Amino acid sequence: MREGKSLASRLPYYRDAKVVLMCFDVASQPSFESVRDKWANEVKQNTEAPLIIVGLKAHVRRDSGILHDGLVDVNEGLALAERLGARKYLECSTVDLEGLDLVFDEVSVFLAHDNTMTDGARRRFPLRLDGPMKRKATSSCKTVVY
Repeated sequence: MREGKSLASRLPYYRDAKVVLMCFDVASQPSFESVRDKWANEVKQNTEAPLIIVGLKAHVRRDSGILHDGLVDVNEGLALAERLGARKYLECSTVDLEGLDLVFDEVSVFLAHDNTMTDGARRRFPLRLDGPMKRKATSSCKTVVY
C-alpha cells in the first residue's frame, strides 16, 4: 500500500486481509522507521490478520560493492517482529531471488489454513509440500517463529 493514499481508501484492504506482509528496505533506515512508527500502528488498529515482517533487498548484505553503513541490522528486524507479535521475520531479494520463495511459501501456509477461502481460491493458492518449503533457509533469509 502506498503511503500517499488516505486511510479511508486503505480500509477495505485491511478488512479482507488474510495475511499482512509489512515490508521495508534493509538498506534504508527511514524505510524501517516508517514501518515501525507509522504502518505498524495502522495495521494493528485495522486488522487481526497474521503479520509477517519482510526485509527487502537482502542482496545488499552480500554485495561487496555497496557500503554497508546504514543497513538495518537483522537483529533490528527480529526485534521489530517480536515487538509487533509478527509470526515471522524474513528477508529476501528480488535481484537474486534469495529467500523470495520462502516468503510466498509462508503466505500460502496462511491461505491454506483460512476457512473463509472459496474452493476456487484454494485451487489458485495451493499449499505446496514439496520444493522450497523443504529447503533450509539460506543465510540471506532469517526466520523467527513465535
